[in-house]
Amino acid sequence: MKQKKNHRILQGSIFNVVMSLVVGFSLFPRSVFATGLGSFMSTFSGFFVENSAAAVVSKSTFPQMADVEPVYEMWVLATAYSSDVWQTDSTPCKPAMQNFDLCEHFKLYGVADTIAANFLPLGKRVEFIDAGKFGLADSQYVVRDRMNGKYNGTVRIDVWMPTYEEAKLFGARWIKMKVYPYK
Repeated sequence: MKQKKNHRILQGSIFNVVMSLVVGFSLFPRSVFATGLGSFMSTFSGFFVENSAAAVVSKSTFPQMADVEPVYEMWVLATAYSSDVWQTDSTPCKPAMQNFDLCEHFKLYGVADTIAANFLPLGKRVEFIDAGKFGLADSQYVVRDRMNGKYNGTVRIDVWMPTYEEAKLFGARWIKMKVYPYK
């Protein structure tokens, strides 16, 4: 009985390794055949580190929208929030993107370019069409925060504003948004 159990465990392990290689080879075939399996594994692990949300946002260059095609366009219900404790959690200047400080970013650069969205990955870049018409100073934003879980499964976003008064003035409105790939 024990030998049969060990045989099943071994079969399961072999299956997992084979499936991992099949998925890896199908995702990155050129990397594997051109550089060998060892280099492939380091490339594969590096892929996730280089494309983490923090790494993507920390890159200082924002792609010129004329150079990059949007993945898609969509209508979203946009509301606004500010860094007040009663509108956020206990760390109002710290969004879901851990190594970022909204308040410090605004003090240094004078730019409010953060949105909260549950349906887009952290670090995703978006552009609002006719942003000025809606009282937004900039049209390009980065998803750096999350909304309350009750908004999961909705096309609702929150635009970060430096003050409560600005957030209240923004209100709630439908905005057309372009979603761009990572650079």
